[in-house]
Amino acid sequence: MAKTAQLAPELYSKPPKTAIGGARFDFRSMELTKAQLEVAAANNAIIAFGVLPAGHRLAGLVVECDDLSEAADIVFNVGILNSYYDKAVASASNKGFDNGTAPALVSASITLDDGTVIAYGNILTGATIGQTGGRVDTLALAPMNNIGVDKLHDRIVAIDITTQATTGKAGTIGLGLLIDQD
Repeated sequence: MAKTAQLAPELYSKPPKTAIGGARFDFRSMELTKAQLEVAAANNAIIAFGVLPAGHRLAGLVVECDDLSEAADIVFNVGILNSYYDKAVASASNKGFDNGTAPALVSASITLDDGTVIAYGNILTGATIGQTGGRVDTLALAPMNNIGVDKLHDRIVAIDITTQATTGKAGTIGLGLLIDQD
């Protein structure tokens, strides 16, 4: 079964603030039910959380979550969704900007229509903090050089639950982005 994307509640009600000088921090969270966590890998595995505005770069990232699993089995990745903000999510009838036919995180360089090449790579891979709860903070690390700047499109930062919880526990997962103009 192809994955589907689930939009965080504030994704469109709290749109990106573009053309803001200097860095800003944007944090969004979402409650997940026990049932969502147990079927996540097959259904609604990708949660679209934040927006990386056009002309901005990702300078840091924070992921916070509760203990989301009775066992030590839930794993997720964080990266850029293959659908632009305010556009239809990738599907069999609407290809993503990476020509994908289902929602996915982009992990290879993309060439835009104007010939610009933008680098992509997962921001976090194999994160296990959902197994016990906690926080991953990349603000102290080097800038997110594996995510290029797209001067034309607002992009979506998403969490892809790659291994669902065998026995999930309802809880909150949150994503904070430190964004700066290029």
